[in-house]
Amino acid sequence: MLAAEDFAKLNTDLTAWEESEDNGANAQNRVFYLAIPPSVFGPSCTSIKASAMAPTGWTRVIVEKPFG
Repeated sequence: MLAAEDFAKLNTDLTAWEESEDNGANAQNRVFYLAIPPSVFGPSCTSIKASAMAPTGWTRVIVEKPFG
């Protein structure tokens, strides 16, 4: 399972990539698509909010409905 520090590492990588892109955009938006079991949805979203939100722009979370 992903821990909060994993989302912090993801944030570091995303921020570096966003800063390296020379697209002239002032806002960087982030979308997280979660295809995960319901038992880890809450902790994942909490970790995203704590350490992986877009510093500028918006952040969205899309949850795939599990079947089975």
